[in-house]
Amino acid sequence: MSLPAALRRFTYAQQAGVTTLVTSGAYIADLASTDPYNRLHRHQRLPDIAAALPGARLLSLPSARHRTLAVLAV
Repeated sequence: MSLPAALRRFTYAQQAGVTTLVTSGAYIADLASTDPYNRLHRHQRLPDIAAALPGARLLSLPSARHRTLAVLAV
């Protein structure tokens, strides 16, 4: 299963509003959300993801493109 497919399956299987995203460098590369108040969007610039999303659970993915997976739960 591809990372985008897994991202969407995880997100849409949750009971509460959840947003998951994958960054590539300082930009959001992919995003899935069930949160009606989500203000993030694909290709949005996030220079410091930890500062911009303090409540997110972050996981760095082993990749040459410096990817980060973030999960935001409401």
